[in-house]
Amino acid sequence: MAKRTNKFSAKGELAIEEGKIYELKKDEMIEVPFFNILKEFDGKTVTVSISEEIEI
Repeated sequence: MAKRTNKFSAKGELAIEEGKIYELKKDEMIEVPFFNILKEFDGKTVTVSISEEIEI
């Protein structure tokens, strides 16, 4: 049986109170509406992964 995968990824600063991710692309700040994207997956079986890069 064929399968289709819906996937979202972004890299930037997460602003929970605003529900956005601020992502820098080619010297331009893009506002990603994180909560709106999450709503597209509501009720679906998903895999969630989040990571933080820390300079040492």
